[in-house]
Amino acid sequence: IVCILPIPPLLAAEWFPDSSRTMATTTCSVLDNIGVALGMLLSPLIISDEGSKKTFTALYLVHMAFAVIPVVGSLLLPERPPCGPPSASAKHKWDLEEEKKLKKVNAAGTRPATTIGGVLNRTDVDDDVQEEPSSPTFLDDATQEATMLLDECKKCVKSLPTVLLFMASGATIGIGWATMALLAQMLDPFSFTSQTCGIIGFVSISVGALVSVGVGTFVDRKRMY
Repeated sequence: IVCILPIPPLLAAEWFPDSSRTMATTTCSVLDNIGVALGMLLSPLIISDEGSKKTFTALYLVHMAFAVIPVVGSLLLPERPPCGPPSASAKHKWDLEEEKKLKKVNAAGTRPATTIGGVLNRTDVDDDVQEEPSSPTFLDDATQEATMLLDECKKCVKSLPTVLLFMASGATIGIGWATMALLAQMLDPFSFTSQTCGIIGFVSISVGALVSVGVGTFVDRKRMY
């Protein structure tokens, strides 16, 4: 879950303009929660209270089938949106990637490379006039990215709205997931079956996901963050 949570805002920043970024992030997050809700609904229906190797195998196959869908979609998705960089952050990332490609081409080839309109292009120069190839190592790139990440983290810690957002998001995710994980144990003294617990979890998550769509649309239009 820790690896999946950062994907919606990252995808929205690189594929959607500022006017629809909040809605795109909300939609991705909603679909993630809908998947969790379906898991809570289907698991007790597939596995009986006794449980068996056959039912567990069927449950794993269903989960695998759902997992194959995003994998295929990721393979078919183009590397970049066809309409160009939708935001300043996306443009900055593209520029850094182009710069790295240029350095690799200059280091590997006999001719220095330049960019014309964002497209890699070689220029004809004298073979006698060659610049010394200088290609940054993996350690240099990793150090530079780690330094940039550390600087951004320092800015976030010094920003009160960001700290409040961290606390609210952490509490929401932590309490929500803890409740869903222990729902069956909390309802067990009241003689609820596992199927009923699954339905309750499904309805709870689905209602929250649907409400968040309305909130995301409102925030996109009114900018009342």
